[in-house]
Amino acid sequence: EQVRYFESGHPLTLFLQILTSTGAGTNGAYDVLGVGEGLGIDTSLINVAAIEAIRDDLTSQARVAFVLVEEIADAKAWLEEQLLVPAGCVLSVDENERITVAFYGPPLPGETLAPLGPDDALGGVSLDADLGFSGVLNVVDVRYSRDPVSEKYRGRVLVLDNDSIQAHGSAKKLVLELGGVHGLDSVVSPDPVGDSVAELVAARLLSRYAAPRKEISWSAPLTRCATPVAHLIEVSEDRFPAVVIDESQARHLSKGNQSVLYEVVSRSVDYARGVVGLRLLESEFTGERYLFLNDDAAPDYEGASAQERRLGYLAADADDALSLNESPLPFADGGEAYRIYPV
Repeated sequence: EQVRYFESGHPLTLFLQILTSTGAGTNGAYDVLGVGEGLGIDTSLINVAAIEAIRDDLTSQARVAFVLVEEIADAKAWLEEQLLVPAGCVLSVDENERITVAFYGPPLPGETLAPLGPDDALGGVSLDADLGFSGVLNVVDVRYSRDPVSEKYRGRVLVLDNDSIQAHGSAKKLVLELGGVHGLDSVVSPDPVGDSVAELVAARLLSRYAAPRKEISWSAPLTRCATPVAHLIEVSEDRFPAVVIDESQARHLSKGNQSVLYEVVSRSVDYARGVVGLRLLESEFTGERYLFLNDDAAPDYEGASAQERRLGYLAADADDALSLNESPLPFADGGEAYRIYPV
């Protein structure tokens, strides 16, 4: 419980150090922390190369710094909140059941979607066709530009969806804290750039959750389904697991003869049973679902790597007004660029 300060560094590098460090320096290249400061997980259980590849190719500019002032009770939750979220990643597991991370983003256009077949289901499939999402979201309170000393937020934007409130009633307010989002001058209030980002964040969330969506929950063997959160799955009557046999349910899986895209919004892993549980939400994905500011010049689309094309950009014009590029993948075509990570 002694105070330890980690110097600013790449979150995925620190992630590997905390996972592997034993204090003896014998568990691979990242075993550099002292006794009791790491989890000491054997490197054979971690896909180190895959994590390094994402770090080096996708999130090379990310940096974090933090102070530990007490013992961490839930290492997994702390690692996700403090290290993976800033890197735009989620905890995952590969086909060999090793710990890895995946970039939190939609699949690229033309990517093959994960199929759902009878061999994938272990039972426990449920479909809520009437309500879908357990509650709508129509009030978003976005707070940004956190002061590192006082830990208070300098910027705040409250966004309402009045049509949704009228149709479904006022939902519980969602408070979204974007500590890493800063505008041109984080001291000035109101901050035109910071406010614009906050309003865009709220608008994206409301566009997805202001009305109820159909929801599916199911389980699959760990070795057959390692679909990361935020990926899409194509669902239709003939492709969904055979355990869904009720016609009233099946009709909700497709619109006419067209399959429907469902978004993986929750993924839990039971290592003891070798089972992964998925929660799927009907999606109206458009390819424009981005958040989290990070100063970085936007590359030309043709020259961008596949990983870079997963990222979107906002362009700020001379008047500091933010505008989203209208191309299928929103890259800035002029002005100062702000990198926006998916949500």
